[in-house]
Amino acid sequence: MTEAEWLADSDPYSRLFDLEWLLRSPQRNSSPRKWRLLACGVCRHLAGFVGRAEYVNALEIGEEYADSGNPKDMKRGFGYLEAIRYELEELTLDYAETKATIAIRLGKCALTGNGPQYFVMTVGEMERYSTREYGTDWIESLALTVARCVWGNPFRPMTVDPGWVTSDVTSLSRQMYESRDFSAMPILADALQDAGCDSADVLDHCRGPRPHVRGCWVVDLVLGKE
Repeated sequence: MTEAEWLADSDPYSRLFDLEWLLRSPQRNSSPRKWRLLACGVCRHLAGFVGRAEYVNALEIGEEYADSGNPKDMKRGFGYLEAIRYELEELTLDYAETKATIAIRLGKCALTGNGPQYFVMTVGEMERYSTREYGTDWIESLALTVARCVWGNPFRPMTVDPGWVTSDVTSLSRQMYESRDFSAMPILADALQDAGCDSADVLDHCRGPRPHVRGCWVVDLVLGKE
């Protein structure tokens, strides 16, 4: 995969597959935390298809598990998803092709230790199940959009200048991370710029229209997370 291919919107599944391969390198940031947060970020955009508070609870636990690595968090979140899955199986005979069940299967990616290959394969599997009903590439495109929030441009790894990390920048980043509300990203861009940040990649990401999730590469840089 080239940088131009990564930035293009065509063939999103290939881009995800290439990303998984690219990030195997020990020089790249391919921590289990990032992949779990990617899965959670995708699933948050699918929560409306499930329509259950327990699903959002499971995702919040998955995000906590990404940071803590505590198996108790994994089991607790998995229990929520399994309970919803059993109910859905009783409600529909076409279980594999509902967006709700796709959301649940992807949610499990955030709560297992099977790693990035499992996530990418699950996205591909769900795309095949859902193409007839929902059209092509919808889940893969969503996953790629969230992946770009989590990793930015893997061909241009960024470091943060310590001078940029002011109290305002840190406070804003921590508040968004803990609340899971990233609507203040443009304000973070202003604070970074006031602190001397002149990186177009950083500022454009903060001010861009794309969705932001836990694991956002700019917020992670500020907070020192990997």
